[in-house]
Amino acid sequence: MRNWQHTYRFRVFLGAVVLLLGVVSTAQARSDYDLGTGIGFVSGSPDGTNFAQSFQMDWRVVSERHSTLGRFWTSIGPYIQFVPPGPYMHVAGAVVTRLHWHFLDKPCGGCKLANALALSPFVGMGGIHAQLRNQADSIVQDFSYYAPVGVSLDYDLLRRFGISVNFVHNFHDLKVGNGGGHDRGSEAFFFTVRFNL
Repeated sequence: MRNWQHTYRFRVFLGAVVLLLGVVSTAQARSDYDLGTGIGFVSGSPDGTNFAQSFQMDWRVVSERHSTLGRFWTSIGPYIQFVPPGPYMHVAGAVVTRLHWHFLDKPCGGCKLANALALSPFVGMGGIHAQLRNQADSIVQDFSYYAPVGVSLDYDLLRRFGISVNFVHNFHDLKVGNGGGHDRGSEAFFFTVRFNL
């Protein structure tokens, strides 16, 4: 009986691996992945302005569309924003969807600069954990919803490497400030490097 259970579990595991490989190969045939990491700052937090880092992954879920307004495609993926520990620290994560709009994309041979530019508005939903060392030298912590809304200006330096400038407004409801009130949002700016896999 035990041998049958092990054989059955192995077959289920093997079937799941084959299914996963099939889905991944199909997704890679229709889409690609971008990984990005950025440095910048978060302003308007309970502790003022803080150094911050961001991490993102975009999976192209809708293939490119061409119109008179340019070239479009849509992606979805995780977005993480991290303020390193200090008087104030936060870790925020969300699932973000982006619309990548190559607004200057024209069918011409000398338009390399224009074709490499993209404007990418994005919106997401997730959670944020924050902590602040207050004036009494005690640590106050809170967890809240997290909804990043922003836009990035992307430029492809090479076929698989690009840079971005990101502006983000963080919607949340944190109660960690020294005044005891609710902090309902903050702004962030990041300079990001992106790698296409």
